[in-house]
Amino acid sequence: MNLNPWSRIVLIALALTLAACVKPNIESTLPKTIHPVDKDSYAAQVLGHEGACLVLFYDTAADSTEMHRRFIRFADKFGDQAKFCRFKWSKGMDAKPYQLQATPTIILYRNGAEIDRLKGNPPTTKDFQKWDEDFELWILRMALRLEGDTQTSTFECYFKNTYELQFSNF
Repeated sequence: MNLNPWSRIVLIALALTLAACVKPNIESTLPKTIHPVDKDSYAAQVLGHEGACLVLFYDTAADSTEMHRRFIRFADKFGDQAKFCRFKWSKGMDAKPYQLQATPTIILYRNGAEIDRLKGNPPTTKDFQKWDEDFELWILRMALRLEGDTQTSTFECYFKNTYELQFSNF
């Protein structure tokens, strides 16, 4: 196939542009700090874990994928202090055992008992920055139980979370 020089330049530029736009498959880029779980391994991996364990329930929708990317970043940062798991959700799965109402949802367990949960995403893209700060604070205070000047501020981001922390589940 004979192409003139301008056609070759255009094809190369198009190929480079397309390559730059393709995001890597999130499934193939999982760090070792995230443990995949499913309905068969959930009890052993999550409920049987001693210490803090955070589980992300996600699906293939764009908002779940964005939350998954952020969850990976925090697993890299805190994975040596808490266990991070992910549960890929599919349509038709029974949500009752997990009391799941939406994806993405992050559930925090300590010694197999549910402590708290975060449901959904921030309402806008610009709110994600504040969400990142709040999520890190949430991990520090709720999962790792750290306290001090930098961890005692209040959450400013609203997670649209109706789950209430009770003495019986702490």
